[in-house]
Amino acid sequence: FEEFVAAAIGLARAFPSTAVIVRPHPSENPEPWRRAARDLPNLHVRHDGNVIPWILGASAIIHNGCTTAVEAAVMGRSAIAYQPIHDDRYEIRLPNSLSRKASSLDALIALVDERHEQDETTAQVPDVHAILGQHLSGLDGSLCCDRIIAHLGMLAPRRSAQRLGSILGKCRGRLQATLRRRRKSAFLHESDHKNGADYNSHRFPALAVSDVR
Repeated sequence: FEEFVAAAIGLARAFPSTAVIVRPHPSENPEPWRRAARDLPNLHVRHDGNVIPWILGASAIIHNGCTTAVEAAVMGRSAIAYQPIHDDRYEIRLPNSLSRKASSLDALIALVDERHEQDETTAQVPDVHAILGQHLSGLDGSLCCDRIIAHLGMLAPRRSAQRLGSILGKCRGRLQATLRRRRKSAFLHESDHKNGADYNSHRFPALAVSDVR
């Protein structure tokens, strides 16, 4: 954590005319980041909204073992894995394998500086599509939403033609679902719990009907 705080400060100082955006993890306390950014007008800590617009608008994306790098690769954007401390026991291989790597602040600054001169094709690691293909499906062809709708259309008549299971099985399923909802609702007002309303609204921002349309 301290290495990443130092990196954010170092990048803000190395590129004073560039906005450096820190996106803390949803379960992370953002206050230490805000304290680090207090005296740097171009270092901003943003803890709101979805990460996708930030990925699309960034000139460089920096992480270590974060799924943000996977999202970036799917969208054709490159990322940099900053690894000042490396330990194979804790390595999260997929996002880091999709990224160029820097092990020191100087190397990180150099890679960020290069990104201003590169296009996305040059900046991406070799075989990025082959790596993604080993872990993700549906990278080509129709969008996921179109595939889901088509599949639901095939399921509807089949479901109506089949028996939906015994009455006992359906009652058991409903009981389990009800108990699960009640367990979750017990922590609804605890902001630091994974089922807390504030935490979940941050992880999963509201989606308007117009966005779906």
